Amino acid sequence: MSKKSTPAVEVRPSIDSSQVAFTLPQASTYSGLSVWQLRTMVWGGQLTARKAGRNLIVLRGDLDAALVALPRVTLSDAGWFKQRQVRA
Repeated sequence: MSKKSTPAVEVRPSIDSSQVAFTLPQASTYSGLSVWQLRTMVWGGQLTARKAGRNLIVLRGDLDAALVALPRVTLSDAGWFKQRQVRA
């Protein structure tokens, strides 16, 4: 008898609406970015984080500001979309 493997289920950390600080997994859930994207933003100086023991903590205001500062996507950035519109 062979064992059936169960599919991996991603468990997202919960976020309280009154929370003012997030761990990176919580910040990932809040922002929609991966933990590694957030780490890269911290290391690159685009996102301010604080150290709490071994954990990085991000304040909600700092995360919101970093998200607003991300570059906007324009039609000129999406050449594939422009070509698709021309064909349609």
